[in-house]
Amino acid sequence: MAVVSALPIPFVEFKVFGILIWFVLFFGGCILPPVTGIMLNSVQENKRTSANSIANLCYNLFGYLPAPSFYGMVSSMTSSQSSRIPMGCLLYSTIFSMSFMLYGIFTKLSKPPPSSPQQSIYSDQLLHPK
Repeated sequence: MAVVSALPIPFVEFKVFGILIWFVLFFGGCILPPVTGIMLNSVQENKRTSANSIANLCYNLFGYLPAPSFYGMVSSMTSSQSSRIPMGCLLYSTIFSMSFMLYGIFTKLSKPPPSSPQQSIYSDQLLHPK
C-alpha cells in the first residue's frame, strides 16, 4: 500500500501530497515490523540478535542515509527549483525494494519444505539441545 500511495505524489497539489505522504509513512511503518519478524524467524535462534543488528544497520545505511543525498543529486540535475522530479524519483525507488522482497518471497516459497527433521536447519538444535 505504501508504494501504491506513492505513485500519484509527484502529480498532485499540496493538500493531497500531505495526505499521500502520511499514507506512505503509515503503511511503510506497518510493513517494517512483520518483515523484520519474518527475517528473524528465518535465522537460527542463537544468531537472531546479530541478525537484528545487521538488519537495522542496513536499514539505516542503505535506506535512510542516502535519501537526502539522492534527492539533492536528482534536484541538481533538474533545471528548476520547484521541480517534482526528485521527489518522484525518491518515492519510486521503493519499487526496487518491493521487487527484491517479492523475489525473496517467491524464492522461499518455491523451495520444497524439509521432509524430515534431519533436513531442517534446526535439526542440530533439536537433536543436541544446549
